[in-house]
Amino acid sequence: MPEKKTYHVLVVEDNKLTTLLLQKFLEAGGHTVSTAYDGVQAMEHLELLDDDNLPDCITTSIMMSPKDGFETCKEIKSTERLMHIPIIVVSSQLVDPDNQIKALSCGANDFLCKPVERTILLKKVEIFGELNQLRKENSDMLQKLKNLRQCV
Repeated sequence: MPEKKTYHVLVVEDNKLTTLLLQKFLEAGGHTVSTAYDGVQAMEHLELLDDDNLPDCITTSIMMSPKDGFETCKEIKSTERLMHIPIIVVSSQLVDPDNQIKALSCGANDFLCKPVERTILLKKVEIFGELNQLRKENSDMLQKLKNLRQCV
């Protein structure tokens, strides 16, 4: 059986109890977790990281202040070095289909309704983390090919 891969997840959530719960779920699944309590903190955190240390996946709440999850998704997806990071919106507001559509339109890749089911969260992080890792490998291979072309 192949070794289980682990990923770095940034949890963006203003409710400290929910942050702790998501962190415990993810760490129990073997993942590394960073936290931010609103969209402003999330963007500040992401700006401080070099490209090799960016998270493999981000979870974000919707209802936060001063920058909500919709704005955070838009900003991440409009920033070239961040736009590839998968975002899972985690919110009780997603019971409403209009908010689901809005989340996807703002750049979210998927969503989970609160209360979060641990096994579904872990499976989505595994799927999006793997996709992001494959994208990174593909990007690295492309760069190597470009370098080889320059040498020829």
